[in-house]
Amino acid sequence: MMMIFGVCLILGAFADIFLASFSSVHLLLIALGAGLIAIDFLGNRIPFLRGMGKTVISLLAIGLVVFFMAGVSTGADPVDKETADILSEADVLYEEKGIEAAVKHLEDKNTDLGWHKAFGMRIAELYAGEEMYPESAGAYGNVLRNLPDDLAVRLTYANALYLSGDYNGALREATYITRIEPEYAEAYILMGDLYRVWNDHFREQYYCKIAVGLDETSVEYRVRLAEAYGRSLSYEEAVTEYELAKEYAETPEDELTVYESYLRFSDADSQEK
Repeated sequence: MMMIFGVCLILGAFADIFLASFSSVHLLLIALGAGLIAIDFLGNRIPFLRGMGKTVISLLAIGLVVFFMAGVSTGADPVDKETADILSEADVLYEEKGIEAAVKHLEDKNTDLGWHKAFGMRIAELYAGEEMYPESAGAYGNVLRNLPDDLAVRLTYANALYLSGDYNGALREATYITRIEPEYAEAYILMGDLYRVWNDHFREQYYCKIAVGLDETSVEYRVRLAEAYGRSLSYEEAVTEYELAKEYAETPEDELTVYESYLRFSDADSQEK
């Protein structure tokens, strides 16, 4: 079993290298796979590793792989100490001298050290925190120009365009995302938001339904679909979605989200009647 698992890790890493590009993640996966193969191979030859010893080491190795893959799945970009220090310096400047000083510091570092995603993203986040949405959208756009294949950045850029009032631009970006990745549920939610702004509640409902179909247990998506049904006067369907959202709610925050949205829906329903 360990041998098969190790071989699968190595083959999977090489397949991803072939389809995408090489990174340190692939190197680590290959090393983990080779380690699992070595444990399986040596376990049959070293007395210490036989029986329970091999089982314990195998479980630890599998646990390491699971822990590593869980970390990779968060999607967080690794930040080295130098980068972290520069980001901290920008935060201090922001608190002491304001956003202009912080942005200039990060822009200067991007010029001096070569372009860095973390600096560009922090600039956009600073603008968003000040509700300077056009500037935030422009900063996210700069990041996207350097990373045109990063769909997460593109979605963040699309949301920034939405907040800045560039609804056509936001729809363009969200549509592009769904063409490249048809199962990107968050992009459909954004498209629903856009059609809500345009008072096209049937299209809003349509795109929210796609998102729910992609993630049926998402409380957020269920609530958004319920609200879309409510706005299109499909009250029975709205109640059904609220009931499902309540069933899937696992945290107090989720339950509060469902409750507050349902109260708004109930008030609107009462006024309509």
